Amino acid sequence: MFTVTTIRETVTSMGRVIEVVQRQPSWVMRLAAGAGLIVCILVALAILIPVLLVSTAVFLVGMGIGWVRGLFIRSKQPNGLFDGRRNVRVIQRHEG
Repeated sequence: MFTVTTIRETVTSMGRVIEVVQRQPSWVMRLAAGAGLIVCILVALAILIPVLLVSTAVFLVGMGIGWVRGLFIRSKQPNGLFDGRRNVRVIQRHEG
């Protein structure tokens, strides 16, 4: 048997279900939000990819300049990397 309390509870719970369903975005809104998100990601990538490419190119050019400078500096020093140690005495050990 139905009482007033059970009918009221049933109607209240149905009302909550309807409110939840009405609060959900429609498929049009979801599609528009998804399209907007994709556009934002594409714009961010369109900005980030050239920045990354330019910064990589600048880094590689800088490394190349450093390498060439190192070649010229080493060519001027007669002993290469060991030329900076001018006052080093060589200890000759005699066996026996």
